[in-house]
Amino acid sequence: MKKTKLIHQLKLTTSMFLIAYVDIFIGCVVIFSAVILGQLNEPTSSLKVNKEEASWIASIITLICLVSYLFIGPLMDIIGRKKALCFTYIPIMLSWLIFVYADSYYTILIGRVLQGFVISATPCTYVYAAEICRAEQRQLFTSIINLSVGVGMTFQCVLAMFFHWHTISVIMLAMSGVGCASLFLLQESPVWLRARGRVLQAETVERWYGLEPPAAAATVESVDRSRGDVDGPMSAASYWSVYAHRTVWKPTLILLTLFACMILSGLHVLITYSVYVLHGFNVQWDSIRVTALLCVARVLGSLFYSALHGVKRRTLFVVSSAGMTVSMVVILLVPKIYGSTLTNSVLVAAFFAYVFSSMFGVLPLPWILCGELFPRTVAGTMSSFVHICNCIMMFTIIKIYPILELNFGIYVIWSMFTIFCIISMLLGIFILPETQGKSLDEIGMTFEKRKKIANNN
Repeated sequence: MKKTKLIHQLKLTTSMFLIAYVDIFIGCVVIFSAVILGQLNEPTSSLKVNKEEASWIASIITLICLVSYLFIGPLMDIIGRKKALCFTYIPIMLSWLIFVYADSYYTILIGRVLQGFVISATPCTYVYAAEICRAEQRQLFTSIINLSVGVGMTFQCVLAMFFHWHTISVIMLAMSGVGCASLFLLQESPVWLRARGRVLQAETVERWYGLEPPAAAATVESVDRSRGDVDGPMSAASYWSVYAHRTVWKPTLILLTLFACMILSGLHVLITYSVYVLHGFNVQWDSIRVTALLCVARVLGSLFYSALHGVKRRTLFVVSSAGMTVSMVVILLVPKIYGSTLTNSVLVAAFFAYVFSSMFGVLPLPWILCGELFPRTVAGTMSSFVHICNCIMMFTIIKIYPILELNFGIYVIWSMFTIFCIISMLLGIFILPETQGKSLDEIGMTFEKRKKIANNN
């Protein structure tokens, strides 16, 4: 019995690592702007870009996400989570192939456009993970996804210390080919199979993972009754009525608010423009090495989050927001009070603490909740809608950040980011739904009216 349980656990763990492998490339894509802009700014670089061109290199991937999310959500719901994830490897490999031969600003921009489609793998991985894990395991295993992004960012920065970005692209191309081939070892999501009426296939996958078919079926059927899901095809009227249901629009509003606060906390600006931000605060250390250190903070924060998989998510979110707030206050006040005496070491430590704090609450939880809060029949579509809105906000802040810094100064902008860290803390206290240890059915019931819940019971 114990041996069988161990085998099932190994299968689930292996599947999670195969799913999360694509997130390594998402981390590489996100940090690649800092790497390439840092190398292009070196005196020995034969290719130069101005600030306007640099802002497009940094921000274009978030703009392209809008297009990719329009397709990936419905694609997940129509062809399945596994096949949709396979499709994301096509732009991954093409983008790195272009960077291998890129020799101008425009070829770099084309490569970044393709990399924008890579980010569309995000909803695939979180929805997929939420549907193959038990409720008590979900936080632990979804943390692997977040950890993989940090590993990708760190790996990219370490490579940048020793190799030119052309060489890095060759390495990434080879790794992406391996990742694409490995997906053929995966099973399709049993929840998606049941939602499509393919019950026998779903039961086969459930036995493969060691899940209890009756429990899984009961969960899906209960979700169907309470959240508007149905097995098999739906009429057009029934399909669109699902989107007007309380269990759809309420989590949508909550998630959009969480993503807005996450973006306006400044984390993505720091990751994207790490070289410029560090220079703006007069940090004299090597920018690429400090960026690598911040990526290490991200990995350590993700590991810390994994270790706290039994802690309530609201608690994690509040503590994470508080840690970011304190770090930002240190970043803003220390240079003003002590001048340049302690600036370098203290600022780097504060930025390290800021990134570390974000990784066990503010950054991962909105993404994870996207895979948990929505009814299963619209999980792919609604996750993509939220990610589209997230991309619009992210593109806007990343694109206009250089202009804002030029006109208002770096201290004013980062003071605004600090205010949103405080707002995030308040959201965690008063609004964030608690999903730790709950089944998808139980999560859905939290958005039902109390009177209706009583009637169902």
